[in-house]
Amino acid sequence: MEYKLKKILIGMIIILVILLLFFLVLKPGLQKYVLNKQIEAQVFIYKNMIDQLQKTGAYQVPLGNQTLILVPYK
Repeated sequence: MEYKLKKILIGMIIILVILLLFFLVLKPGLQKYVLNKQIEAQVFIYKNMIDQLQKTGAYQVPLGNQTLILVPYK
């Protein structure tokens, strides 16, 4: 009986340690990675938008079934 109880307690401790590692180490690292990728995507879009505005003079943004056309203001 004591052997099973020790096994259960050790299993619960292992699960708690894994949860602590996830919430204190892995989750913040994953959030930082996601945030960096979002910033990278924003920079890519803005650079693409500026390049297309300089080349063609307009940038089209699809909004559902409509299109928004951006042009430089002079």
